[in-house]
Amino acid sequence: MDERDLYDLALNVIEPQIEHLSGVASAQVTGGRIREIHVTLDRNRLDALQLPSRQCFNAVSNSNLIIPSGI
Repeated sequence: MDERDLYDLALNVIEPQIEHLSGVASAQVTGGRIREIHVTLDRNRLDALQLPSRQCFNAVSNSNLIIPSGI
């Protein structure tokens, strides 16, 4: 596993399991490399579709959710 995969495992699997233990108030993952996704917009394509770049930004922002799934 690389650093990003280890961070994802710690954040999405191990941290929630530790937080569900009796007597544990919270756990926090530090260090590692956080996964990033870069979005590059094609201005000509947006213009052709008459789509404002702000709408793309809002769509990505609204999709960027971290939701606990439980155990």
